[in-house]
Amino acid sequence: MSEQSGLCCRDVLTGRLIGRLRDSPAASNGDAGRLRRLEVEIDDVSLLDWLAAQDSGVKMYWADRADSFAAAGAGAADIVTDDSHGCLAGALASIDGSIAAANASVRYYGGIAFDPDNACGEYWPRYGRFCFLVPQFELRRQDGKTTFACNIRCESGETLESIEERLSGLTAKLTFPDGRAQSSDEPARPAISSRLDVPDKTAWCEMVSKVIESLPERRIDKIVLARKSILEMSNAVDPISLLAAIRKNSVNTYDFCFQSNDNDAFIGCSPECLYSRDAGDIYSEAIAGTVPTGDTDAERQYHRGKLAASAKERQEHDYVFDSVRSDLGGICRRVDVIEARDILSLSYVQHFRSRFAGVLKDGVGTADIIEALHPTAAVNGSPSQAALEQIRTQELFARGWYAGPVGWIGPDASEFAVGIRSGRILNNEISLFAGAGIVRASEAELEWNETEHKLSLFLDVINHHKHES
Repeated sequence: MSEQSGLCCRDVLTGRLIGRLRDSPAASNGDAGRLRRLEVEIDDVSLLDWLAAQDSGVKMYWADRADSFAAAGAGAADIVTDDSHGCLAGALASIDGSIAAANASVRYYGGIAFDPDNACGEYWPRYGRFCFLVPQFELRRQDGKTTFACNIRCESGETLESIEERLSGLTAKLTFPDGRAQSSDEPARPAISSRLDVPDKTAWCEMVSKVIESLPERRIDKIVLARKSILEMSNAVDPISLLAAIRKNSVNTYDFCFQSNDNDAFIGCSPECLYSRDAGDIYSEAIAGTVPTGDTDAERQYHRGKLAASAKERQEHDYVFDSVRSDLGGICRRVDVIEARDILSLSYVQHFRSRFAGVLKDGVGTADIIEALHPTAAVNGSPSQAALEQIRTQELFARGWYAGPVGWIGPDASEFAVGIRSGRILNNEISLFAGAGIVRASEAELEWNETEHKLSLFLDVINHHKHES
């Protein structure tokens, strides 16, 4: 076994982490509350297989769309929620302070509710308006390198010796898969016992038809209405196994899992980048307009042509383009349109996409960016406030984290996707969410069909079907 390897051997890994601790500055009273990150490079392993093997109820997974960065975490060294911080801006400022004080590149992972004023209801109490965490143990893959880290929050009066003792106790709780990744070609999954659509097709079509009629009176150009499908499964669902299976059929997506306990998780494979920030540079997108992908190249091209020729789909995308460019203009001293409109092809649907790059104004932080960009017209509507008020009136459920920002915050960098193409897993129940942009030219039944296409990413996997790649 090489010096770099050792994830499958607890003693070797613990020894290497302790070596990092001993090489770090001595603890002092001023370190109380400070995060220490102890990190070692290891041979490449399957992040999801490692995560599935851990006994911790709290887990997280994140992989960016380019597959250039991925992280899996178990346990929590620090958690920031709306219970501990009353407002999002204060919570994000606290996160920035903890990151700045840490000894290494700590990242907080988490999400924010789509509508913080209507976040929880009876269904989302564990997630609240926002929640971010630093994993206790974290596997990262970035730039071809895989690392394993233990993040520890220092306690008052601790010494290096007491931290070393605590570290040994923490690693003793880890489970180590024996070397190679476990086979997950055909993971065992429970079967669907029943499905309940909220609203059902008839109620959806009635709602959408009435909303279309009311758009001129309410002076709303576009509104995005969502529905959910509640799947009762034959037994409890393992979130990590389901995400691993869905990822195989998903391309060009941000893949995520935020698990609050053994049988409660929010997972998804989102195609939509809210923003990616590196120091003063920011990147964002406008995604809207939807057609199926099809099962063959010929079908893909046929649907692609229909999307390009559709005045209704172009109009829907125009509202998102205009809102994102305008919102970026409020926080940037320069905004460039990298691509005015191309087509993003996924394994199951295709969308119009615009891409933007900007240079942030001095002093703009994470809270400013999220406040400016979320919610976009892709998941809310235009004008924003009028659309949001109608969503609160029309939808029969609180969206919770669905369509909210999900991602990570690190030292002078952050990245968030829009939490669409997602589902909430609670024991043996899966709630899948999908939305459709409604404009005056919309037809209710076609919008229902669009949401069904979006749900197919999950449903085909759950029903053991495969997409053509």
